[in-house]
Amino acid sequence: MSKEKLDCNMLREYYEIERINCEKGLVNELKELHEGGRKDAKEDECFFYDMLNISKYMIEKAENGEMTMFDEIVETIKSVTNRARLGWIVDLKLE
Repeated sequence: MSKEKLDCNMLREYYEIERINCEKGLVNELKELHEGGRKDAKEDECFFYDMLNISKYMIEKAENGEMTMFDEIVETIKSVTNRARLGWIVDLKLE
């Protein structure tokens, strides 16, 4: 049941909101850099630039039916072991 609700549309909607937030963040980040003396700062040097590209990529995957919100949640949980700095080990069991 949960897997059916956590579909491609939900993933697309989630990343559409993320895309909008990243666009705003990118504008603010560049503004702060320019005001801080980095007049030569470019978009591709910003944290939000990468996040914006990830959002666009995930929207495309959702629109093509290649990934669902369920898949994203499972991958996020599975990746904890690789991302954790405290030696955490996560074993996800789906039944």
